[in-house]
Amino acid sequence: MSKETETKPELEELTPTIKKISESIEEIKNTMSKLKEEIDILKDTKTTLDQVLYSIESFKDKIDEIQSTVRDYFKKMEEKITTPKPVQIVEEEKEKLPEPKKKFEIPIPASVISGIFNNFLSALKPTASPVDIVNALNNLKEEIATKIREDHFILIDIDRWVRRMRSYIAEGKIPEDEIKSLKNKVEEWRSQVL
Repeated sequence: MSKETETKPELEELTPTIKKISESIEEIKNTMSKLKEEIDILKDTKTTLDQVLYSIESFKDKIDEIQSTVRDYFKKMEEKITTPKPVQIVEEEKEKLPEPKKKFEIPIPASVISGIFNNFLSALKPTASPVDIVNALNNLKEEIATKIREDHFILIDIDRWVRRMRSYIAEGKIPEDEIKSLKNKVEEWRSQVL
């Protein structure tokens, strides 16, 4: 009988402790539930931001295309407009100035052009980071501008690809299908320059 009476007060002492533990567990469950909800909200926000960034990039590409079209249109218009011939005034024989020599354009050998594009393609290794590829694209652009033509229309296209590749910097990796598309584009550029 004395054992029963001793056990009863011990159980009564433990009851509040057990209640506190139970409440603490319940609080932890509630906190975990709130954290899960907040994480889900953050995931949704990131997805929305990614979509906004993609839309901005697409918008920039459209602007570049429009800009290129407008430029081409004005070039064609300039070619069609004939400049009026100046009126010649008959005067006594003037001292004739020597005519300026025409600038000769030396054609770039196909091997040099192929070398420029081959150097770029060798930078498209599977281990290349988005930053490496952006740098390689910028180098390709510089090579084309200095060695081929500084106003070549593919330079605008290269700028588009630079922005496109920059969008992968946060992820740290460029998808294989994007690399494949870029390689195909480089071959297209090569054929347009040759």
